[in-house]
Amino acid sequence: MVSRLTSRDNKDVQKLTFYVHVYAAIIPYKTGQNASVQKEEMENLRNFFQQKSDMTTDPEMLSLFALPYVPDPATHPVFSKLFQVHTITSMRK
Repeated sequence: MVSRLTSRDNKDVQKLTFYVHVYAAIIPYKTGQNASVQKEEMENLRNFFQQKSDMTTDPEMLSLFALPYVPDPATHPVFSKLFQVHTITSMRK
């Protein structure tokens, strides 16, 4: 049986959930899926972010809130590193 999460555990779970949503949004770009799939995943990320606006206080995550609003994030100087293979591999760990 799962015990009640501590406050710290809960923050870790929230952060992990946050990064899973970011990862899911960039996969269509990395796998060469069509623009409609890419757009749909960014829309899903945008909706998730709207529900999690309380996470904007974390400096590590703050810049990622702009990701779904950037027209071509894979080539954007701030976000392009997210689309590199080694970044995706490190996010998996």
